[in-house]
Amino acid sequence: MTRPDELRDAFADIAGRLGPLHGLVNSAGINRTGPSAELPAADWQRVIDIDLSGTFYACQAAYRHLAPGAAIVNLASIFSMRALPGRVAYAAAKHGVVGITRVLAIEWADRPIRVNAVAPSWTDTPLIRDQVAAGTIDLGVLEHVPFRRLARVEDITGAIAFLLGEKASFITGQTLYVDGGYTWAG
Repeated sequence: MTRPDELRDAFADIAGRLGPLHGLVNSAGINRTGPSAELPAADWQRVIDIDLSGTFYACQAAYRHLAPGAAIVNLASIFSMRALPGRVAYAAAKHGVVGITRVLAIEWADRPIRVNAVAPSWTDTPLIRDQVAAGTIDLGVLEHVPFRRLARVEDITGAIAFLLGEKASFITGQTLYVDGGYTWAG
């Protein structure tokens, strides 16, 4: 995700074997947590490189291989709307993903390529379970989620599938918050 030349080669190879691409999901991401005043520059840069720059590089590399009417879904986060201490790099990157999504939606509409984002909340994955065990995530936050649970992977993939599909053919530049109501109730 951090090497634009390799991404261009990969998309050219895929399109050469499979033909024009009809969808792209950018889901690579990492997080480094800690107090903003003490966050190492290397941690900041790594999150920005993967979460933000990687999303842009993948969109850019895929562009020439996308079929007319193709759709892109970028993974943002609830932290593109809400703030939580200790997540400055992640929040900055995910705000940027929303910005990339909006600009590309406008620029690429003439092809027409739709570009949207899905912004999940905490999702029940091995990574989240590991972070809970390590104490970097406190599930007390679920008090502020009206559904009082973590998102399921299917909740997120269902939203992505919708935005990739024909039923979303007139939706572009949008961010769909899949958060059980946290963004507005928390």
